[in-house]
Amino acid sequence: MAVLADWLFMGRISGVITVKAEGDDCGWVVDWNHPDGGYCSYYVNGSPADTYPSAEDSYSYVTEPRSMTWYGQYSNPDVQIGVGTMKGNGCVPTAGSILLSGYGIYISPTDLGWYLYGTGNFNNYYGHGGTDLCWYDIAAYAGLGAWGIYDYDSFVSALQGGASVACHIYYGSSTHAVVATGYNNGRTTVYDPISGCYSKDVSSLWNGRSFEWVDCMSGTSITAIQ
Repeated sequence: MAVLADWLFMGRISGVITVKAEGDDCGWVVDWNHPDGGYCSYYVNGSPADTYPSAEDSYSYVTEPRSMTWYGQYSNPDVQIGVGTMKGNGCVPTAGSILLSGYGIYISPTDLGWYLYGTGNFNNYYGHGGTDLCWYDIAAYAGLGAWGIYDYDSFVSALQGGASVACHIYYGSSTHAVVATGYNNGRTTVYDPISGCYSKDVSSLWNGRSFEWVDCMSGTSITAIQ
């Protein structure tokens, strides 16, 4: 129980955690007035149970993916912004346009690319596409908040909380930007500017995250936006 209580204290999950077990009358209940502080107990049919699910079962929590409009990175392949083309370096503004559409904000990838070029964080140096700092620019453009994800549990928490998560991942011999949204039993929906929309293990995204300096200028290559 201590592990799950730690989850609650750190704000990853709050209130009552419902798990897939005996029925609707079972779940974790938190007693914030307990002498030891926030104390969680597992109840079945209104009574404390002798056994309870592990903290991992809380990963079964489901958050529906945010509906987004998919844009293709190769739609305007030869448009050059700064030192690179949209085909070669345009994954961040394209993924950014996808992400913003989920919040009812529609801007073309090329227009967003020019906006990000103006901030200094896109295509301003040789071999340099969109840095992770672009996501803070995109969030500011939309009046949204943005924060870095530094561990796997925080990644899961952000997805469960309804945030859209921008991920710089290794892609062949280079890196690539995609957007993750929603959570269902360890998987998330990925909007990829090249490959379309698909389901993927969150752990696979996390383990495939980029460590390249241009993708980690804020300290991490994974950024949540909400």
